Amino acid sequence: MEISILGRKTPIRTNEDDRIAQEVIDIAQARIAHAEEKIKAANIASTPSNVLILSLLELTEEYVKAKHRFEVFQDETNLRLEKLLNQVQPHKRK
Repeated sequence: MEISILGRKTPIRTNEDDRIAQEVIDIAQARIAHAEEKIKAANIASTPSNVLILSLLELTEEYVKAKHRFEVFQDETNLRLEKLLNQVQPHKRK
């Protein structure tokens, strides 16, 4: 397995399951390619570190947004569950 940054290939070694490792590499490679395009379009120095920093920041932003969406989902689910339990519990007492 390998990853390419600005045309330079870097081998990747992992103890992870091959299917999972390939999925991670595919996502990372897509993000790296996207960052390379953005950097080129913005006329910023195309260095591996700039590409990786932009990729990392964008992935981190995506993670934080997903985390927040999950927290809202979890809160809404807990409220619904509490409402359902309140509806069921009075009937249990009879």
